[in-house]
Amino acid sequence: MESDLSNTLLAFVAFFAGFSFLIFIHELGHFVVARYVGIKCTQFAIGMGQALCSWRRGMGWRAGSTEAEYERQIREHLREQGIDPETATKLIEHREDFTAPGRNEKALPSTYADQAAAELGLGETEYRINWLPLGGYVKMLGQEDMDPSARSSDPRSFNSKSVGARMAVISAGVIMNLVLGMILLTLAFQIGVAFQTNIIGYVDPDSPAGVTYAQGHENDPAFQGLQVGDTVTNIDGDIIKDFMDLRLAVALSNPEYPLTVEVKRKCVEQPLQFVMKPKTDDRREQNLPSIGVASIDSLQVDKLTRQFPASAAGLDENMHLAAVDGQALNDYADYYQAIMSQPARRRTLSFLDKDGRGVEYQVSAEPQLQSHNIDQVDGGTLVLKHLLGLQTAAYVGVVTPKSAAEKAGVKVGDLIVRLGDMNWPTPAEVMLTVQQTGLQPLQLVVLRDGQRVDLGPVRPQASGLLGKIGLAGQGKLGVLCTQSPNEVRIGRTLPESPAAALNLPNGARLVKVNDQPVQNWAEFQMAVAKAESPDLKLSFELPIARDPIEESTLHLDDQQLAAVREAGWNMPVDFVLKPLELPLKAEGLLSAPKLGLEKTGDFMVQTYLMLARLFQRSVKVEHLVGPIGIVHAGTTFTERGVPYCLFFLGLLSVNLAVVNFLPIPIVDGGHAVFLIIEKLKGSPVSIKVQAAATYAGLAFIALVFLLVTYYDIVRLVKPQ
Repeated sequence: MESDLSNTLLAFVAFFAGFSFLIFIHELGHFVVARYVGIKCTQFAIGMGQALCSWRRGMGWRAGSTEAEYERQIREHLREQGIDPETATKLIEHREDFTAPGRNEKALPSTYADQAAAELGLGETEYRINWLPLGGYVKMLGQEDMDPSARSSDPRSFNSKSVGARMAVISAGVIMNLVLGMILLTLAFQIGVAFQTNIIGYVDPDSPAGVTYAQGHENDPAFQGLQVGDTVTNIDGDIIKDFMDLRLAVALSNPEYPLTVEVKRKCVEQPLQFVMKPKTDDRREQNLPSIGVASIDSLQVDKLTRQFPASAAGLDENMHLAAVDGQALNDYADYYQAIMSQPARRRTLSFLDKDGRGVEYQVSAEPQLQSHNIDQVDGGTLVLKHLLGLQTAAYVGVVTPKSAAEKAGVKVGDLIVRLGDMNWPTPAEVMLTVQQTGLQPLQLVVLRDGQRVDLGPVRPQASGLLGKIGLAGQGKLGVLCTQSPNEVRIGRTLPESPAAALNLPNGARLVKVNDQPVQNWAEFQMAVAKAESPDLKLSFELPIARDPIEESTLHLDDQQLAAVREAGWNMPVDFVLKPLELPLKAEGLLSAPKLGLEKTGDFMVQTYLMLARLFQRSVKVEHLVGPIGIVHAGTTFTERGVPYCLFFLGLLSVNLAVVNFLPIPIVDGGHAVFLIIEKLKGSPVSIKVQAAATYAGLAFIALVFLLVTYYDIVRLVKPQ
């Protein structure tokens, strides 16, 4: 735990240093070109606000700013030359021309101020690090982002230079970020960065990818939808190299037109084409347009999601899944086919560790059950899983270490009999009860080895970053509840469902379907799906003294029976396999820059497409990532190693360049627009227009900043 925290902190520091370097390079571009065309730069700053520390030639490092000391020394030097303090102040501030004593000609104020600085050995530029680590700037004579009226008659001022020179200065930061982005991406691909493959590992049966027929194979069930193991080769003619390409191509597609998805399928000679229109799913937090697929996994165990009995059987992380029922596996598609060919059947999986030690573990597919959506008071949607209206009681599949549940004595395999005032809650009800109760204690009773165990009142822990400092009212118990793999225990019966007529008490246990024993929900779903008659004979054990058995007959119509047969199955959830990743590495020194340049262009196009889809409303503001989200994602990438840090910084550098050159007043793109107008009309845009546009741009950026920061915080503090 401490090691993970230290690694995260180290990754955060490394990413933050890299991000600061991006800002430094951007401002360095402005600074170098400004100096080259002869513009006086008074400040070069990283960050915003007041100075934490600064450096100036002739003065060295200082806490805070060097400006006051710089001006004091020049003022004293000018006074020694016979110039009164008031005039000296005007000279330093470049407010008026000056006639030197004994001379008739006037001189610019900077002539005397700059000469005084040179005689004292003081640099004209203050290099500073400001206290707010966001952005940076170069302060040039005659140019103020927040004050368009700032002007200077000095020939070294920004406004005194030609439109071409000013355009070069404005564009330099963006160009430097693009060049830096290409360099960072080149370095990343020279080392090698792995991406999830473009091979399909999951298809949502109700999604566009699940229901669309391949062209030329309409109404042929064998060609309905994409399949696990399919390789997506291109979308609308654009080559798809990895799953990131696939996801972005779909999310940023034009919502008005369908996509043509081409796939290569094993045992099918010609590529298959599926024409489908992406859709959003409001049940998902990140409801970007999607076709309903996920990338394929490897056969390497990543982590155990059911600590018991998986760990008790000897299964461990990083083991390799080698065979199913003695049949060797080549890839995840083989594993998927072996499980789904008979989903309710228990299969024996063979695992090997790095030393060749073997472990066997039995699993079966998990029933998807049927979905029932209800709208919550706050407008959210809760997805309830059921079979014929019967919902599972909450089975504890995972207990988080050091959580409130672990401290209270909750164990994997417990069934929750009571939580607060609720008897036999469902998994969804456990989550909602804990969230709505906040940090108030809840009475907890569980069923363990056939006996009820009263664990007393349990106080949920504060959830998320803000919750830990007392600013969020939601809590978490530290359990992951699901359906029991060992029995069919009923938590609730949905009203107006087929099972509502049974009038079952909460906590009843289904033991037989048509006189055949059922030991879990998978066997229950399979028994109903295979039933020859629409009349089901069900036997329940009631949760009262001596556990009496009650038999009932449940009649289903054709539609209800078809719904069960179409409910589908999920792969076993006892463990999670690592994603199958494809290393993207340049083959030689010359191919790395080419790959970096290609990806730079791709990211530029994707950023502009995202902004276009933002206006078309297929991408929403809540999908954008703000400063907090960038730091979080950057830290996560950096934890994976140097090439991933370089890749993310390169991606970020390109995005900064694109966003910074948008035609928004106050950013570089807005300044460029004013310069283009000035060139066309032969005179600068009026100060009033510039001021109004500046304030409007500032308000727009502030609004976007607040919105994306809000959604960043919501994502971070939302209970897991």
